[in-house]
Amino acid sequence: MKKLISLLVVALCGMLPSCSSDDAEDDSNKPITLRNHTESGCKDISSASNSSQFDGQSSRVQKYMDLTERVILKGNDKGMLNVSHENATFCCEAQFNFSVNVSGNTITVSEDAPPLTNCICLYDLTSEVGPFENRTYTLVIKDNNITVFTHQFLYSNTLDESFDISKGKD
Repeated sequence: MKKLISLLVVALCGMLPSCSSDDAEDDSNKPITLRNHTESGCKDISSASNSSQFDGQSSRVQKYMDLTERVILKGNDKGMLNVSHENATFCCEAQFNFSVNVSGNTITVSEDAPPLTNCICLYDLTSEVGPFENRTYTLVIKDNNITVFTHQFLYSNTLDESFDISKGKD
């Protein structure tokens, strides 16, 4: 009799995982990931300025540095958030390392590139983060461990927001 009960318990245990397969399709249980990252490379000073070739180099550099730093957030039907960081300042030969950390409803995206040279460039960085549910989150973007952007937003597949930011301001 004990052998029959043991066989029955083993058989039931073998069937349980097959009953829970519906949970694997639920996006809310999936970990938040950072993927599909792209970067523009160092932006060319001459393309950042409408100056003629006779304008001084310092004038073109100043116009380059005056470009507005911006973050653009867009949702999609798959629950993913597209985060674009335009005109982010890093060294000229930046080798980027990206990561995401989620704690409660706070999403921290780290864009790290250790300083290799004394020259700086502007970059456009884009990543896809998610999946997210339709609720309120706080996004924090850090460049080399310095917070450059903090914003609370309501995620939806129609999210489309743009913000001008300044280094060192939250």
